[in-house]
Amino acid sequence: GGLHLGRLHDAARNFDAPARPSRRPLLSTFEVITSPNLMTGLERWIPQQAGLTEALTRHPWREDIPAALLPFHERLKPHLGTIQPRWGHGDWHPSNLFWSGTGTDAQVCGILDFGMSDRTCAAYDLAVAIERTAIAWLEPQNDCPVIHERLEAFLSGYLAQYALSREERRLVPLFLPLVHVEYALSEVAYYETLVHDRAGVKAAYTDYLLGHAHWFASPSGQQFLRWLTRTLQAPSCP
Repeated sequence: GGLHLGRLHDAARNFDAPARPSRRPLLSTFEVITSPNLMTGLERWIPQQAGLTEALTRHPWREDIPAALLPFHERLKPHLGTIQPRWGHGDWHPSNLFWSGTGTDAQVCGILDFGMSDRTCAAYDLAVAIERTAIAWLEPQNDCPVIHERLEAFLSGYLAQYALSREERRLVPLFLPLVHVEYALSEVAYYETLVHDRAGVKAAYTDYLLGHAHWFASPSGQQFLRWLTRTLQAPSCP
């Protein structure tokens, strides 16, 4: 899968379509997390998302979000000026790919579901793919283990096809704890406005938006971010 994401990012170099409207729901965007001030970005973005302002009235988001996310945003902020905008897939994971078979030698033979794609950047889109592919979020009882063997194979394929710059290599682990933020909030609005599912709203807010951030702040999450930083900056890394 990594090889084909690398090919997609390489092909996107000359694709200059404008970003999608920020009011469109369920996109993998980074408008908020690339704002110089995280809370100012949220205050501007939230009213544009149908139903989100109402849904958030039931949650102390002005306290929760800075506590969970501001430390990660402060680390990303000095690097915002190095971002090179580029279109990405937005939701890269194995179930969004067609495979040639079910065995260990299966190859990717098609890509689907570009519905969440937007104009972000290669480092962000790679971080999304890592977040979707390498962490067992559905195993919280096991502390959401990282599937290192899968990730190492994924990164090897990706870097064989797309040459990440030095700054892009820095950006990937900085983006990783933040890539889910806007999509998780969009899911809060989706469950509130379209599905009318309060349990879904709570899960999107508590388990997804805050829960993922809390994992990255935990010893396991911090260890993983350090490993990824070392791996991407190692001299032997392609």
